[in-house]
Amino acid sequence: MQCGKCGAEVPEGSFFCQNCGNRVLTYDQYARMTGRESRPIQPGTRNSATRLFLFTFGSLIACLIPLFGYPVSITGIVLSAIAMKRKEKYAAVCLVICVLSLMLTVINSVSAVRMAMQMFS
Repeated sequence: MQCGKCGAEVPEGSFFCQNCGNRVLTYDQYARMTGRESRPIQPGTRNSATRLFLFTFGSLIACLIPLFGYPVSITGIVLSAIAMKRKEKYAAVCLVICVLSLMLTVINSVSAVRMAMQMFS
């Protein structure tokens, strides 16, 4: 186990770092001291869900501007696919929304090119 403050190696079962004096607790030690059940937080769960929803709804707005619509929609699709692999909640809905946003971006781009061609013809 390593100290969160200085990074020094802390012997298993110790409560304090021998290098800097920082209090070090494992999940099990914390549970024994407080009488609570120890349950580690899974890293990245909240951040990945937040990122997924930001890119999903950002892609809906970004599809109006093709320059932003393509990268945001594609990033949303990739994050949704990763979330589906992890079996996260609402990942399939986010994937469908991002794919629709990508399709809207393509339609917007095509119609803009057609209008430009008509103007210069």
